[in-house]
Amino acid sequence: MSRYSVVRRQHLPADTREGRVDLPAEAEHLRERIAVYRIDGALFYGDARRFAAEVESVEDGVDVVIIRCHRMSIYDASGGEAMGEVVRSLRRRGIQVVVQGMTAAQVRTSSLLDAVPPHRQVRELSQALAMAVDDLTVEA
Repeated sequence: MSRYSVVRRQHLPADTREGRVDLPAEAEHLRERIAVYRIDGALFYGDARRFAAEVESVEDGVDVVIIRCHRMSIYDASGGEAMGEVVRSLRRRGIQVVVQGMTAAQVRTSSLLDAVPPHRQVRELSQALAMAVDDLTVEA
């Protein structure tokens, strides 16, 4: 099953069900400080370490990581634990995390495991980018 799971860095703009989504022109200068990762397929025990290694390897200079889960089909307790570990690891480095696109069931799993704070989960990529921009402009 792990062959059907991929975690990859995604570059903006991105095509979504909302249409083509990108940073607003006035936030273009923040592009290098935001990293977007997309999970395709499963996040469970078979891929938890690979997911963690990929996302935690984000380069210095990135201050917000958006994890897109809209294509994540399986998310079990071990995936939730991995997600929580990644969020905590990035926070220790001073990096904010926004999780986008989880289903209602995945949000419940995430909440039960205390993996991602509810206020850091959003439905659409445009909302995730707005939160990232807010995080970076509040900090300035």
